[in-house]
This record gives sequence, C-alpha cells and structure tokens, in this order.
Amino acid sequence: EKLKAMLEVLIQKGIHEDQDAPQPIHLNDLLEEELSLLHHNLFFKHHIKVVKSFSPQLPVLKGYYLDFSQGLSHLIQNAVEAMEETLSKELMVATSIQDDQVQVMIRDTGCGISEEMKRHLFKPFCTNKGEKHHGLGLFISRELLAPYGATFSYSSRPGETTFLVRFPIEAGPRRRSSSRSLMIW
Repeated sequence: EKLKAMLEVLIQKGIHEDQDAPQPIHLNDLLEEELSLLHHNLFFKHHIKVVKSFSPQLPVLKGYYLDFSQGLSHLIQNAVEAMEETLSKELMVATSIQDDQVQVMIRDTGCGISEEMKRHLFKPFCTNKGEKHHGLGLFISRELLAPYGATFSYSSRPGETTFLVRFPIEAGPRRRSSSRSLMIW
C-alpha cells in the first residue's frame, strides 16, 4: 500500500516534468508530495517527527513545477541533514500569507549554523555537515526560486534553524530557469 502511494507521487512528479509552460503551483500540495517522497529515507521515516501547518487560504502561484519542487525539496533536505547528529529531531513545515506574500517556513532542531558558515550561506559547496554532504542545497534553492521573486531569510542557533522563503502573491517566472539540471542528492 505504501509502495503504491509512493509510485503515485512519483508518477505525478513525472507528469510535471513534461510540462513546458508555467502552471498553477499549489504550494501545500507540492510540500505534501516532497515530504511523502522522503519516506524512502529510513532516517527521516524512523527518526524525524514532522509537524505541518499549512494555510488553507493559500493563493495559487504560477511557475515551473520542477523549480518549486526542487527548490523547496533542497531546503527540506538541508533541514533533515542538520538533524543527523542531534537528539531532538523535529521538522516543521508551514505555509502562510504575510504582507501580501506567500511564506514557506522550514524549521529544524538540528545543529544550527555557525557564525563562520553564516558568511558563506547560499554559496556553492558551503557546508558544516561533513564530507558526505555537497553544500549545494541553499545555492540551488536560491537559483531555482529567485526568478519568481522569492526572498530568503533565516535565523539560527544551536538546536533551531528556521528558513523563510517568501513569494510575491503574483509570483510568476521572470525567465525560464536554466538551472534545471541542479538536482544533487
């Protein structure tokens, strides 16, 4: 039954890959899909408590599904990786409307971001999570989502890091993303 559900999500994702024009983006549904795909990750499945708080009145954005999917999935994956060595493992994903913008919040109870790393965030190959991590997640997220007017902010201390991504309600692609091949896992 779980395999069937996962296959359905993968098929839906595949359908989006073939679309060559901007389309309606339902962020709550997209985030649900990204979280459900993480259940193949045994660390995520067995160790991380997920808390979701999705605004039911979220307006529909417009853009390329894969840009939003990959951009947000890298932020979620970053949060999951930050909790690998911590005792408390809670991931919160929330959506809301703030000041005429759609906001996505991703909060983790991970290792936090050091002062040294804060100066290099969003640069490629910037990581404090060890050699097995590429350090490309934040860079890729920004590259994929910035063309939609997305702005990023964060707060971090040991035990809690929060990333906020805000989209103008009339978000639409300003240009077709040339970063499609930036899927790194």
